[in-house]
Amino acid sequence: MRKIKIIPIFLILLILFGLFSSLAAFALEEPQLSSRAAMVLSMDTGEVFYSKNPDEKIYPASTTKIMTVLLAVEAIERGEVRADDVVTASNNITFDLISDGSTAGISPGEAMTLESVLYCAMVSSANEACNIIAEYISGSVSDFVDLMNNRAISLGCSYTHFANTHGLPNDNHYTTCRDFSKIAAEASKHELFMKICSTASIEIPKTNKSPARVLNNSNALICTDSIYGNKYYYDKAAGMKTGFTSSAGYCLVSTAADSATGISLIALVFGGNMSQASDGYSYSNFSDSITLYDWVFNNYSYREILSSANNIASLQVKMSDDADYVNLRPDTSISVLLPNDFRSEDIEQKITPYNTEI
Repeated sequence: MRKIKIIPIFLILLILFGLFSSLAAFALEEPQLSSRAAMVLSMDTGEVFYSKNPDEKIYPASTTKIMTVLLAVEAIERGEVRADDVVTASNNITFDLISDGSTAGISPGEAMTLESVLYCAMVSSANEACNIIAEYISGSVSDFVDLMNNRAISLGCSYTHFANTHGLPNDNHYTTCRDFSKIAAEASKHELFMKICSTASIEIPKTNKSPARVLNNSNALICTDSIYGNKYYYDKAAGMKTGFTSSAGYCLVSTAADSATGISLIALVFGGNMSQASDGYSYSNFSDSITLYDWVFNNYSYREILSSANNIASLQVKMSDDADYVNLRPDTSISVLLPNDFRSEDIEQKITPYNTEI
């Protein structure tokens, strides 16, 4: 007698009132921000919880260095260069720089490891370090800028163009919050990148031209010795990079993870402002980032919507030796990140069984 083997694989369509197209579609009170553009998204899935002017043209300032260091890290991962390679700064390291820009004081002819140069770029926001990286990876700054633009295109950035390696003002150097979230999301996947950008303070060993340097991160969310003070320290935060120019405003790309909920986030804030406060100055790139993180952590959590312990349907079978039906249940439990006030009864399940003949 021919038998039919039922394979317990099924398609579950979750219709959550637009949940998967926009996690922010629910009736939550939106966070109040003063910065020009912002976004917060899941580091794991890329789902956007909230955005403000996500497609408006903005200037990234020194958050540009995220792309610069990402390309170097990717070159290391491909084996094209090594983190412990000794790199000598050329006479061209001040190309396209300004005299009062951020620097680690690296001078032409100075030699240090590539990894040290990466720390100088990300921790102390050294503009000359970015040109050193560019020349070492691509042979010239211009070729490296081409690499930056090509990598942006490969990541799906449609409204981004880089004109330099460091982010100093240039009308042809721009992006959008949505575009830059793709760059940040890619960078967050690389262990070495996150190690470097999450370092609060580091001592760079002495070189042939300089004693040891102590670098403090400009990201006040992770460094209490930041130039912006210690009032913005956020114990859930890690990396990535600050930025500021008069045209860009105060910018910050960062990450944060909440161990209680298991939620990991990326926040981007561009066009922030500085204002006088009772305890000094306030910077909206930091305060808005904290607002975004707290808003998600306080309003969302992972909810189990299907359990592998429960049968979800029964299916009739023919020509079976010992039963007229089989029970179907998920191979694994399924959890989804949902607003805390979301009702499980709002989930509609559509189950489509598949079978094969043997």
